[in-house]
Amino acid sequence: MVRSGNLSVDSSASHRRTPSRTVTLGHIQPQAPSYRTVYCNDRDSNMPVRFKGNSISTTKYNVFTFLPKGLFEQFRRIANIYFLGISCLSMTPISPVSPITNVAPLSMVLLVSLIKEAFEDWKRFQNDMSINNSTVEILQDQQWVPIPWRKLQVGDIVKIKKDAFFPADILFLSSTNPDGICYVETANLDGETNLKIRKALERTWDYLVPEKASEFRGEIQCEQPNNSLYTFTGNLVVQKQTLPLSPDQLLLRGCSLRNTEYIVGAVVFTGHETKVMMNAMNAPSKRSTLEKKLDKLIITIFCVLITMCLIGAIGCSIVTDREDLYLGLKKSDWEYRNRLAIGFFTFFTLITLFSSIIPISLYVSIEMIKFIQSTQFINRDLNMYHAETNTPASARTSNLNEELGQVEYIFSDKTGTLTRNLMEFFKCSIGGISYGCGVTEIERGIAQRNGLKVHEEERSTGAIREKGFNFDDPRLMRGAWRNEPNPDLCKELFRCLAICHTVLPEGDESPEKIVYQAASPDEAALVTAAKNFGFFFYRRTPTMVYVRESHVEKMGKVQDVAYEILNVLEFNSTRKRQSVVCRYPDGRLVLYCKGADNVIFERLADGMDDVRKVTREHLEHFGSSGLRTLCLAYRDLDPETYNSWNEKFIQAKSALRDREKKLDEVAELIEKDLTLIGSTAIEDKLQEGVPNCIETLSRAGIKIWVLTGDKMETAINIAYACNLINNDMKQFIISSETDTIREAEERGDQVEIARVIKEEVKKELRKSLEEAQLYMHTVAGPKLALVIDGKCLMYALDPSLRVTLLSLSLNCTSVVCCRVSPLQKAQVTSLVRKGAKKITLSIGDGANDVSMIQAAHVGIGISGMEGMQAVMASDFAIAQFRFLTDLLLVHGRWSYLRICKVVMYFFYKNLTFTLTQFWFTFRTGFSGQRFYDDWFQSLYNVFFTALPVIVLGLFEKDVSASLSKRYPELYREGIRNSFFKWRVVAVWATSAVYQSLVCYLFVTTSSFGAINSSGKIFGLWDVSTLVFTCLVIAVNVRILLMSNSITRWHYITVGGSILAWLVFAFVYCGITTPRDRNENVYFVIYVLMSTFYFYFALLLVPIVSLLGDFIFQGVERWFFPYDYQIVQEIHRHESDASKADHLEIENELTPQEARSYAISQLPRELSKHTGFAFDSGADNVIFERLADDMDDVRKVTREHLEHFGSSGLRTLCLAYRDLDPETYNSWNEKFIQAKSALRDREKKLDEVAELIEKDLTLIGSTAIEDKLQEGVPNCIETLSRAGIKIWVLTGDKMETAINIAYACNLINNDMKQFIISSETDAIREAEERGDQVEIARVIKEEVKKELRKSLEEAQLYMHTVAGPKLALVIDGKCLMYALDPSLRVTLLSLSLNCTSVVCCRVSPLQKAQVTSLVRKGAKKITLSIGDGANDVSMIQAAHVGIGISGMEGMQAVMASDFAIAQFRFLTDLLLVHGRWSYLRICKVVMYFFYKNLTFTLTQFWFTFRTGFSGQRFYDDWFQSLYNVFFTALPVIVLGLFEKDVSASLSKRYPELYREGIRNSFFKWRVVAVWATSAVYQSLVCYLFVTTSSFGAINSSGKIFGLWDVSTLVFTCLVIAVNVRILLMSNSITRWHYITVGGSILAWLVFAFVYCGITTPRDRNENVYFVIYVLMSTFYFYFALLLVPIVSLLGDFIFQGVERWFFPYDYQIVQEIHRHESDASKADHLEIENELTPQEARSYAISQLPRELSKHTGFAFDSPGYESFFASQLGVYAPQKAWDVARRASMRSRPTVPKKK
Repeated sequence: MVRSGNLSVDSSASHRRTPSRTVTLGHIQPQAPSYRTVYCNDRDSNMPVRFKGNSISTTKYNVFTFLPKGLFEQFRRIANIYFLGISCLSMTPISPVSPITNVAPLSMVLLVSLIKEAFEDWKRFQNDMSINNSTVEILQDQQWVPIPWRKLQVGDIVKIKKDAFFPADILFLSSTNPDGICYVETANLDGETNLKIRKALERTWDYLVPEKASEFRGEIQCEQPNNSLYTFTGNLVVQKQTLPLSPDQLLLRGCSLRNTEYIVGAVVFTGHETKVMMNAMNAPSKRSTLEKKLDKLIITIFCVLITMCLIGAIGCSIVTDREDLYLGLKKSDWEYRNRLAIGFFTFFTLITLFSSIIPISLYVSIEMIKFIQSTQFINRDLNMYHAETNTPASARTSNLNEELGQVEYIFSDKTGTLTRNLMEFFKCSIGGISYGCGVTEIERGIAQRNGLKVHEEERSTGAIREKGFNFDDPRLMRGAWRNEPNPDLCKELFRCLAICHTVLPEGDESPEKIVYQAASPDEAALVTAAKNFGFFFYRRTPTMVYVRESHVEKMGKVQDVAYEILNVLEFNSTRKRQSVVCRYPDGRLVLYCKGADNVIFERLADGMDDVRKVTREHLEHFGSSGLRTLCLAYRDLDPETYNSWNEKFIQAKSALRDREKKLDEVAELIEKDLTLIGSTAIEDKLQEGVPNCIETLSRAGIKIWVLTGDKMETAINIAYACNLINNDMKQFIISSETDTIREAEERGDQVEIARVIKEEVKKELRKSLEEAQLYMHTVAGPKLALVIDGKCLMYALDPSLRVTLLSLSLNCTSVVCCRVSPLQKAQVTSLVRKGAKKITLSIGDGANDVSMIQAAHVGIGISGMEGMQAVMASDFAIAQFRFLTDLLLVHGRWSYLRICKVVMYFFYKNLTFTLTQFWFTFRTGFSGQRFYDDWFQSLYNVFFTALPVIVLGLFEKDVSASLSKRYPELYREGIRNSFFKWRVVAVWATSAVYQSLVCYLFVTTSSFGAINSSGKIFGLWDVSTLVFTCLVIAVNVRILLMSNSITRWHYITVGGSILAWLVFAFVYCGITTPRDRNENVYFVIYVLMSTFYFYFALLLVPIVSLLGDFIFQGVERWFFPYDYQIVQEIHRHESDASKADHLEIENELTPQEARSYAISQLPRELSKHTGFAFDSGADNVIFERLADDMDDVRKVTREHLEHFGSSGLRTLCLAYRDLDPETYNSWNEKFIQAKSALRDREKKLDEVAELIEKDLTLIGSTAIEDKLQEGVPNCIETLSRAGIKIWVLTGDKMETAINIAYACNLINNDMKQFIISSETDAIREAEERGDQVEIARVIKEEVKKELRKSLEEAQLYMHTVAGPKLALVIDGKCLMYALDPSLRVTLLSLSLNCTSVVCCRVSPLQKAQVTSLVRKGAKKITLSIGDGANDVSMIQAAHVGIGISGMEGMQAVMASDFAIAQFRFLTDLLLVHGRWSYLRICKVVMYFFYKNLTFTLTQFWFTFRTGFSGQRFYDDWFQSLYNVFFTALPVIVLGLFEKDVSASLSKRYPELYREGIRNSFFKWRVVAVWATSAVYQSLVCYLFVTTSSFGAINSSGKIFGLWDVSTLVFTCLVIAVNVRILLMSNSITRWHYITVGGSILAWLVFAFVYCGITTPRDRNENVYFVIYVLMSTFYFYFALLLVPIVSLLGDFIFQGVERWFFPYDYQIVQEIHRHESDASKADHLEIENELTPQEARSYAISQLPRELSKHTGFAFDSPGYESFFASQLGVYAPQKAWDVARRASMRSRPTVPKKK
């Protein structure tokens, strides 16, 4: 049962429960953790709890939520919202079209989208049902009964057979294997294929057969369901005996049973409460670059729509007159009361009429095309099917298909990606002697490059060759090692290989049949090597390793030896080594260790220099041969040393916090004084086809970077073997293995080491960049390559150097980064993605590649030997690196070409259709009369032009797949984005304008007034139907004209679409009802078809309309061809050999292969969560428990600790105590009892620990540095200078938090610190008594007392002149009570007086509460920043939330308002962008207020002259367009480009930020200043003009009237208001001048046009010819010069006085640096600002395009006709392109015999 509160366990039959008790502490009710109780094999007892069933559902919808949720998802698209608005608008009286016109297409699109959603959800539902209906055997009536998974219940006893999946989370009870163990494969959880051991409790081993299992009536008391895969806490109560449970007894759903006949278990969690289901989450989606550009195109189309509607609205308001009798207008027609109303309603009328210009079905069509491309083409391409592993390519998303066609940079892992990850033991070194014959692939490649002949040694007769072992040396094989000079070391090496690992044997215990299950291929190869050397590892139990040793005592003798594994120190990326402590049968204790060479060498005993030196030479030789090396060492241990160490190891292993860290620290104590055995060398061969693939991709213009963790020698040789690097290249090698760096490292000063490395890297980068630029400027300079190691890369990625690194890298053809971490891989990828703005692709096969894969535009996972993590995080999955050729050059190119053409065609056909309606509005006086019938307009996109474009998107290909790979240079068109440029859009737009004009004008001019066979003239609907028919034909046939490959589907869909229209017209025009709208077109098609004119028009109009496109394509193809068109011409006489390129895989598979392929398509789920908790001790804890005679050592150690602490180090004390067996046994009984307690387990364990952790002997202390992020102290200091107070809210303990605060400059020794901690004597005494109510009362009283005391002291310091700064430190327990309503005001008052606040041991909820306290209580602007899920509530509680995309997932980023990668970037975000944004928005708001007030006040002053009659001063259109056109653009430019000081000065003077904190630019004082300016300027403009011009006469002798005066005032006002922008701007760009001048010019042009047009009784007759009259007078020009100057004079004087006597802070900074050049012009470079002129120039050069020709760039890098053609086309004679191509192709084309 599930219970909250205090948990009481009573094992009596009645199962009585103690009632829960709630303790009230303020407004918070702390409760004990809730547990669940499961009664095994007793469904009746579990029934009241109502545990969730085992049925799962992964669907997005159900029957009730499908429609509302599905519609909500669809209307998240802006296009659908747009059409919904249009549909609503079409239902109003102003709409000229029927609602069906817009509702029908929208409904059709929504229907298709919902059907797609339903289909996908149905597939999920079918998959769920398949899983839910799988069978499992459960115990019923003493027999195993099969039932579906969905009927399984919590508490059931189940039987799981070998290779079956676990249907739920199961408590492991018994197994057919001895010792109660089973083997589990967790590939579905973490992608790891190596087996894991699980062990049942010894008490339950007997419950194996149904008769015995039916007797089991245990009670499981465990934690509630959670998503932590690696933790489990609970107890099993069996017959009044309580047994503790751990993760070793839990078998998780999704895992499978291996190497075990069957197991029996009890169900604990079911269905959605299982851990794997609670970890289920969707992968984040990516948007392609083309899709983002499509959004811009849609916005452009919308702007075109608005322009068309504005033209129509203005035209309608001009030409419409109420007095025209033919309009039949009445007084009740209020919408025609004035021209403004006419224009207003006409605008919305035209919006509905022209709404079809935006293609409603575009997104649906593109999604459909992409989906089919992915599932039918990419997934089923036989060229990307790997038969050996039965793995096809897999498109895990269809969003990025076209992105594959634009990739310019590929970032690749090495191991498992370029190489096979099939390791073979090849060579070794033992005791300074190298063993092993043979030549590696890398050595062969090196010899070939040097022109040497490789001498292949013959394999010895006794050589053994098997998977994982390719070693040959008779000195070691078959026991010959006993005759070597160092047989003991040989024996130690073989035993180390056989014992030091985590491999599991599988199968028969014979050398021939055994199979090793290993976490990595390296381990399997090493164990296989030990077997072939005579040390056969054949069995493993949880505590023993069994090895069958041969030839040890004497030749031929075999003995089975059992080694007891006492401890395993596991490998991780930090340790880079693995160790085991084992006990020989004779009692010998040995530590075996294997790891990276540098790690092992650091831990060798003294006296090993000679062996170390020789072994290092061997390692360098192995590395240069491309081998993966590993060092092996051992250490003999005496029992006393081991026992002492083991105690520490057990403590570390049992720690709940910082467990891994503590284990690493304990490992350091024993992994020292090692004896070097030797080293091993493993060959990882290249994957098939990798060199050719890389060469092909390079020719395609793709640059490949290798990012690997291997050492430099190995990486360089692999790069040579892959053709990434060759001897003709100039190589820049930046390595940390230099004499200068080594000397610094030997001195050991970390700061000095960092400085030296950074200086060396900076020097090498600049030197290499200068040399690279010299080569780039030469005509035939060599290609360049860069090699850099991880240590140098860390400093090269520093902001001050990353531009140099990027510039150098972009100039290089190949880049190799070695010894890099997963984070550095992601950083390098992001550097190129964001810095160079290039399309990137990352490819890898392991978990260490996930961050790199997710950082790139496109991520590709290789389903290799390292699990499925990379595949699950990727966008596409392939089995081999060489398949990239097909994926990018074929599918990528085709997808890019297809999507581009589809988008352009949609744009063209809708624009063509809409323009015919637009031209018709000119004939109808812009009245909004519809040209087409409603149903014609509705079905145009949905039916009559829908299918051909889908066929185009599916089957279009410019050249075949074979030619795409034969001419990889074609791929460069995608990199250059040749098919989606604005030039291409302009061509299509021109085509649409031309075709619409032809279709409209040809038909209308020739048919209006014409007569049919009955003698009647053609009416509107006859003409429009004929135009529509011509349009449908032309638009559909245009598909054939633009297609490079035409299939039968093209003809079917094009012909079918035209036929569909004709059939619809026949049916639709033949049906009518009284008063029905389609009576307009009744019988129209029949009338038209009775005339010869109809057929003549259908033949002529489409031909003429398409003639322009035909001519343009011909001219373009002849004179300005694309690359693919050249290839088409060269191979135009060859048959298409690619017709079988897209055969489905199943067509050529046997039934067994087809089944294997189907299984390979099943989804695999991975977990992204780990659940370890860590903790560590403190010095005061150890000192309290020391023996009495330790005072001297304690005193000295305390001094050391203080020194360490002041250095910001994390300290730890170490001590030991010798125990006699009797004391230990007595204590151990109490420990077991405490460990089994279900209630207050931790408290009881603490009490038991106190009994033995006393009388300790102090060993010493350790000091660990937890390095801060780069630049954090400087960032915090800068922000503090800016007036920003920084609070740290952390879950760490108080000592750690304080030390970090010191290191960050948050706290220093000059500050007065108030520390409020729950670790006081009074609180400890209350906690020891155990009364929760008393504890709460005591803590609250203590917190209250400390808060008030601290506040009084703080107020005293605040009143002193030079008091110290204050800091507050408070822990989470005290904070809980300090946040009580009765104390929170005190807490807030104290906190606001402090410069820094540190809250430690706080929960996520408390973080949010503290943030809200300051936000709401102090009314201050707050910002929260964090990187983990525990920071989400804090981020959401603040005004601004910032997420750091760090190591703790993306939850914080997803919940944030802004995301950055490092804390130090806050400086730029706040001090630069934040300040600028605040300044800009303030100025924009003030300017809007000022200009509108100025304009309105001139009208207000005029009312005094007119007796407040309400007479308007300005013409209506003047007033309407004042804000929209004549003053709109300059203020936008102001808001975009205004900056008071440069970015560098903003960071140099962070105090400037305080102006924002004080809200200096948006106070009422500022508003008053702007209002005064508006009053002054309006008075000047109005009074000056009116007083001097009313009554004045023009050149014709007439006096100036109202409209002359108002027009002149308006002109002066427009000039003054626009020029005011320049006066208020701190930084003036060319855009300021363009927009200010353009706005004034726009007014003058408008005045010229508007004042020159009039109609009878039109309102603009008031201003007719006014501007021309004004311009004929000298007074006009005099006023235009004088009035704006006088009106702006007041602002000019005010700004001068303010700047001189009352300056803002930024104005002071401006004056200080006014003679300096503006260094901020590069502030917005994507990489970094601080460049030397030489670096800036280098960076600019690196961005220049490398190709000389836009269309034939591929020709420059390949031999034969391409280079010849390129020289001809690019330099001499473009018009001869095809002749040259033909001649060249004739020379290079092989002779093909004619077929008989």
